[in-house]
Amino acid sequence: MSLPVTETVWSTWSRRNLSTLLLMVFGAGLIAGGVVIDDGGLLSTGMAIVALAAAYRARAHHNYWTTCTLDPGAGLVIVDPAHPDFDRQARELFTRSIGHG
Repeated sequence: MSLPVTETVWSTWSRRNLSTLLLMVFGAGLIAGGVVIDDGGLLSTGMAIVALAAAYRARAHHNYWTTCTLDPGAGLVIVDPAHPDFDRQARELFTRSIGHG
């Protein structure tokens, strides 16, 4: 399911994604450099940077997730977490998509 987000939220997600990727590439470069010049300190620094960047990236991606739960009694899909206006906006989007609005 695709959920619309504000430009501010999208910018935050993109910035976090780019920063973790850059850190991982930098760490990989340190690892490669440590292997080439046989420097254990450089190698372990690179490994630590890659590990920390990967952990932060996993946390950031986890924060992107939403859960959708079907409530069969009410006939609704509950999206959590969501902004209070999400229900109204989703309903309007759905009714427009089926040609009833």
